[in-house]
Amino acid sequence: KFASALEAKLFPDNVPLALYDNLIAAVRRHVGGLNRFVSLNARLNGIKKPSMVDVYVPPKLGFDIALDADAQGLAIASDLLPDERYTMNWETLLGMNLEEMTAGLLGTLEMQTAQTAAYSNLSDEASKELLSELFADAGIAAERADKFFACLDQFNGSVKAEWLTDGFETAAPTETKYDPYEMQEMWMERQGDFPGYNCRITAYELMGDRITAGEDQPDTNGEDWLFMDLETLKRDPDALCGKSTADFCALFAPVEAADSTDSSVQAETLRKGWAARGVTFSDGGCSMISVVFHDRFSDTDNTLFIGHVGVLLPAEDGSLYFIEKVAFQEPYRLTKFESRAALKSYLMAKYDTSWGQDTTPPFLMENDVLMDGEAAQ
Repeated sequence: KFASALEAKLFPDNVPLALYDNLIAAVRRHVGGLNRFVSLNARLNGIKKPSMVDVYVPPKLGFDIALDADAQGLAIASDLLPDERYTMNWETLLGMNLEEMTAGLLGTLEMQTAQTAAYSNLSDEASKELLSELFADAGIAAERADKFFACLDQFNGSVKAEWLTDGFETAAPTETKYDPYEMQEMWMERQGDFPGYNCRITAYELMGDRITAGEDQPDTNGEDWLFMDLETLKRDPDALCGKSTADFCALFAPVEAADSTDSSVQAETLRKGWAARGVTFSDGGCSMISVVFHDRFSDTDNTLFIGHVGVLLPAEDGSLYFIEKVAFQEPYRLTKFESRAALKSYLMAKYDTSWGQDTTPPFLMENDVLMDGEAAQ
């Protein structure tokens, strides 16, 4: 009757799967700002090293924000609109009742479920063997591949097998076989307060020897944004396979953004920011694909931040494979694509929750270059 356990769980409350998925995508888009808030709030509360439990500590200074019910509903609805092409004006939104608003939102979410892709959570030997061959063909060092598979086995062994694919399966970009909150709870039951590995640590684990950084970079660069990454690296420095935390932070710490909503302008700004830190990429074999978010945390804080990242691996038959860790307590995922345009569509369906605000919509970088301009499928 239901395509997944999650769909069955949402059915009694009449919550569409697409709406649920987009709520998660909207949170992920703003996770950089959330991380910074937790870090700053921890300092105000006298917490030297924030951790997961500090997410629930009340703000020290509080906020003076007054929104009536209509304004609250508008704010939520606006953030769920995935593309500026579908932006409604204030009068239209405020004139809708909840049923009308939900119907309108669901219409805009259809674009997120139209595309499907074949992917594997790497719980079976055949998928793992394929990935091992892709790593070898791409020239990824054996030490780095071994560390990756050790982390993979740790995660897959900590969650229910039925939450993972059995080999390659086909699904929409935001469709999963698991409830992310149940998966997080099970991870924490079995791994305690160890955050695990996220997309940035995983990508650097595989490509760190192809990325250089200046010798004078601080190992606390971007700590307000990367504190969970740094917690993992403190507990498991071997995840960097010999590279330093300073190198990692030079790559992933936020870069000051340009005063623009043009992705090409911001891509060049990011490249120059990396160059100032001595960050360079070696070409060949594989490449790092980054989803870059533009965030205006305040009037004076205007940043570019890599909110998601993975590694692109070419296959001998001309197809492409994208390996990623979806989130700290979500699975590894190997997805097959026929072109970079298809990969772009997949990533934008998952992470582009822009709705016409005064920031640049998410954009993709392949290493330090704006991703090839093929039209998304």
